[in-house]
Amino acid sequence: MEKQSEFNLIQSTITFLREELGFKIIDYEVPFNMGQMTCRADIVVYKTENNQEIPYILVEVKASEKIGKYAWVQAESYAKRLNTPYFAVTNGNKWSWFKTGKIGESLEIEVNEIDFKGTDIETIRTIKNSKHFLDILNQMKDVLHNNEKLKPDKIFNELIKIIFVKIECEKDQNDEYFQINDNVKQSYKIRDFYQKRIQKYPNLRNPKLPESFFRINLNDKTIFELISILGRYKFIDSNNNIVSSFYFPFDFETKRRSRGNYYIPTELSQFIVNFLKPNINDSILDPACNNGALLMEIINKKCEYFVSPRTQDMIEEKISKNINGMEINPNLYWLTCMNLLIHGYDINGISILDIENFKPKDKYDKIYCFPHFGRLNPPHFFDECDFRLRSFEEFFLFLSTKLLKKSGKMIIILPDNFLTSRSSKNLRNYLKGKMNFLSIVSLPQNSFLNTSIKTIVLLLEKNMILINKVLFSLQI
Repeated sequence: MEKQSEFNLIQSTITFLREELGFKIIDYEVPFNMGQMTCRADIVVYKTENNQEIPYILVEVKASEKIGKYAWVQAESYAKRLNTPYFAVTNGNKWSWFKTGKIGESLEIEVNEIDFKGTDIETIRTIKNSKHFLDILNQMKDVLHNNEKLKPDKIFNELIKIIFVKIECEKDQNDEYFQINDNVKQSYKIRDFYQKRIQKYPNLRNPKLPESFFRINLNDKTIFELISILGRYKFIDSNNNIVSSFYFPFDFETKRRSRGNYYIPTELSQFIVNFLKPNINDSILDPACNNGALLMEIINKKCEYFVSPRTQDMIEEKISKNINGMEINPNLYWLTCMNLLIHGYDINGISILDIENFKPKDKYDKIYCFPHFGRLNPPHFFDECDFRLRSFEEFFLFLSTKLLKKSGKMIIILPDNFLTSRSSKNLRNYLKGKMNFLSIVSLPQNSFLNTSIKTIVLLLEKNMILINKVLFSLQI
């Protein structure tokens, strides 16, 4: 037998526990404290009692041919800490089962001596955190890989549709669509619900969107297996940025690099929003909103600053209505809309940007922009400038200055050669006449996945009183 990595062995062990022994509720890499240390149990099996999940069996997995004494001593100490009445040690071939006793006195038993009562009952579980959500996504991803011949980005889109249906059903307090009955009838219901529900949101019926976004493009068996997974969980109380979590299992960055469009890491989104803090009444725009991650961070930050339990619903509604976004890529526009909808926010301020026919109507207090990078073909002209904008980043920088109110501030990520390149000289001179350069921050070269482009963050202010010098510069 070929030796497996410990991670793969954990996954195959979970499959064995589910399919062969019938355990329903299983977590892996479960963190807990041992003194001042944080340890992780490989696998924990739960039982259901009075609708509560109780740790029941701890399983330690060792990727070695022989299981030494240390393995079961470690498992015993973990079981004592988690208060599980049973624990087991396995290498995938051999299993040793124990009834937890005093340290060093646990009794080795046969698996059929374990009381299985309550371990085959599945409760509806709330999503705990982004890692928990990622585990669910991996289960769903495996279903699609096994059942459908789709490219990764198509898999991604179909999963979002199913999750959208799940969350909309929870908003309606309607669980009939995720009850496990006949797979053909259930899949028909899911497809029908999706097509009817998107009629509620004009943004999701934009004629510039591909036809494939207007329906669920999966077979009956796949839909049935996906709702079987999602039906075990509750999403409505989860505060995780669900859509951005999708990017890690599917390697979309390699596809998106060719478009000059890079996924912005959560840490960088947080840095940008902390660097230019939004106020409660600010009208805000992200003119290149990508997957909506930066907009979500802005909303979260505004809610963190200004929302109290008493005024939460009213202020959150006001905040989301002051948030606006544009995106030139219809696929990413759809993704932004879904991201905001999934989290209960308004999407009326989100639109597809048509570069050739764009006529600005509104002005904004603050603009946050992480533009597409790359050559703009053909180059673009604005009426009030006498030079060509030859790249996407130049276009979005110029556009942002036009859309700012007087005394408004903007923050934008650009390739660092913008400060020195001859091709950007005209735009730099234009900015000197219109904007104050408040800050320039140099970002590390590996700030974005799958690219080594060196970038900077510019913080600018539109003001009638020009300072004409950088007030703050930082390299991180």
